[in-house]
Parts: sequence; C-alpha cells; structure tokens
Amino acid sequence: MSQWQAVLELDHNRTITGGSEAALCDAVRNGADLRVYTEFRHNEHIDVTSDCPEIVQEAAEFRVTSAG
Repeated sequence: MSQWQAVLELDHNRTITGGSEAALCDAVRNGADLRVYTEFRHNEHIDVTSDCPEIVQEAAEFRVTSAG
C-alpha cells in the first residue's frame, strides 16, 4: 500500500502552494482516496455575529473516487 501523499495544497487565497491540479486529477483517476482538509474562523463562517475567532479544522474523506 502506498503512503499518504498531499498532491495539491492551497493557501487561504486558494493559491497553489504545493503539488498541482494535474497531480490531483491523476490521483483521482487512479482510484486514490480523496481527503480534503480545511481551516476557517468560527466567526467568519459558523456564526458571523460571534466574537469567537477560534480556528475550526475539518477533514472530509472520500474513500471511493471514480473518473466515470
């Protein structure tokens, strides 16, 4: 079994900071598990009236990907 590998990384402006779109497409085409990790501020996305600037971390896993 292959080791986990990040094939595309974006910064807070959605600028590519590592990997490439082509590497992501190739990985999905080859049946890789897709994992998406994100961070956001609680008071920017959950409750915009809140004073809580806590960073919320989320990960989503898509264990079966298909190109078709």
